[in-house]
Amino acid sequence: MIAPIKGFMAKRVIVDITTGLTLGTAVASYFWFGFHKPMVSKREKYYADIAAKKLVEDEA
Repeated sequence: MIAPIKGFMAKRVIVDITTGLTLGTAVASYFWFGFHKPMVSKREKYYADIAAKKLVEDEA
């Protein structure tokens, strides 16, 4: 008779959850710092430039 494999599913579930969380965090960080932050920075610079131009026009 073949002995049952004990704890196989528990180990597999832990590995799957750990892998999913690790890869999810890595992809989220890549998106956040690779795409989101530069887009927000570019947008903030655009609106700051508009505000500066408006300030100059209002003073003139």
